[in-house]
Amino acid sequence: MIVIELQQLINQLENVISHGKRVPLSQNIMVDEESVRRVIDQMRVSVPDIIKQAERTLGERDRIIAQANEEAGRIVQMGREQATDMIEHHELVEDARRRAQDVLAEAEREAAAMRAEADRYALNSLASLAEQVAKIDREVKNGVAALQGR
Repeated sequence: MIVIELQQLINQLENVISHGKRVPLSQNIMVDEESVRRVIDQMRVSVPDIIKQAERTLGERDRIIAQANEEAGRIVQMGREQATDMIEHHELVEDARRRAQDVLAEAEREAAAMRAEADRYALNSLASLAEQVAKIDREVKNGVAALQGR
């Protein structure tokens, strides 16, 4: 939504430029300064929203990691409880040790998988935002360069 808003602002800026008047015998165009400044001011307001979206994405990543850690802790605790119960039954001591190790290993694998998934999600989201911000930055620079060059 933010990207669409910025895209619309860039389109407005291009529209102001395209409706400018050519200066005779030159490559320059005269544009309505107030219109250009208004669009640039709107862009300045919109860009912090993209940063807020990135912060929300990082917050979501942190929430997912916290949830994964909590789940891993629960699974590890369950594994410990199961191990303790099995040790209490003398005839199952060796079996209990193997099972406890398996449960702990599975908990660690699941926790690692959840963390990796959270990292992939955050990386993909941030990479997408970075591409969008870079594209907008190029378009704004091209607009400014066009205005300065004319």
